[in-house]
Amino acid sequence: MKLHDRKVAQVFKSITDVQIGLKPGEHVLIVADPDENPVILEALTWAIGNTGAVPTLMIQPNVGWDPLDVYALTEPIKKAYVGADVVISATFSSNSACYGRPQEFRDAHGRGEKHRIFFLGLRTLDVLLDDAETDYYEVKRINDKMKELLLNSKPGLMRIVTDNGTDFQGDLVGVNEYLIIRGCMQNGFAVEPGQFSGRPEGEVHMPPRPESMEGTLVVDGPIANITDHPDEPVRITVKQGKIIHIEGGEAARELERFLSSFDINQHYTSEIAIGTNRSMREKGRTEMGAKRGFGNFHVAYGGWWGKQDKIPYRVHGDMVMKWTPGSKYFLDGKVLFENGEFTFDY
Repeated sequence: MKLHDRKVAQVFKSITDVQIGLKPGEHVLIVADPDENPVILEALTWAIGNTGAVPTLMIQPNVGWDPLDVYALTEPIKKAYVGADVVISATFSSNSACYGRPQEFRDAHGRGEKHRIFFLGLRTLDVLLDDAETDYYEVKRINDKMKELLLNSKPGLMRIVTDNGTDFQGDLVGVNEYLIIRGCMQNGFAVEPGQFSGRPEGEVHMPPRPESMEGTLVVDGPIANITDHPDEPVRITVKQGKIIHIEGGEAARELERFLSSFDINQHYTSEIAIGTNRSMREKGRTEMGAKRGFGNFHVAYGGWWGKQDKIPYRVHGDMVMKWTPGSKYFLDGKVLFENGEFTFDY
């Protein structure tokens, strides 16, 4: 690779050397599609080889080659997951390399056997460069503190509030400790077997009891699979975990069309999350960056494979509510985030 851009080299060396901690001889599978930026793939293979690890790049068709599954992976790629020490998801036409992971890999990864995974799918090069200065040790400190609080409060009632009208909640009754721990792991590091992360990174996401989620969402940030810039805020009403009303402009109409396009009902909410990455609060211009922005909230529509087994699953998409001066994150009625900062007063 010709290092014509020192910042590109810096970001990808940070990914391979620090965030993944690659070791000589480790096998790294990069799963991409034709829409991925070739500069990203070139930089990845250069940085991986520079550590002494061995890169393998596999490219499958763009989303749509399997009309029944928007996250479908080809059979050869599914088999390759299990042979790798590290998988880097780099599909850009959809997040298939993330959400389409084969069950055999998911099982082994969940048991902490050999594998780890790093997410770069749907990230543009500009988004990665915007994240160049993030202090991931700070992100990890915040996520670890949130993990401690969530484990000690279980079962806890989470609530998110913004000045724009969002007031939404869900509880952790029946959610096991494993899922709570996993929900705090997106801290930027995937250095040990069983770990996962990505870049930009920095969020704490939880799978509340499905029927406990309800309230109002006023989505003024990116909406996965719909738009990064809604023409006007999308107002969503949720009752007992189901989206019962969507109103707003064209983005709202497109979201309704999308959720109604599947063979099973996808009008559910499946996740509540808060961002922990300071760089992405202002620089997060796409869904992948904005949802990690410090104090930004996101709630997912659709199902969540492996985390919300009661919810029918065809798609999982995050809807971002940007930080406002009045944004608050509550746990059991106590404020954990207000005035633009985490309080950890619990």
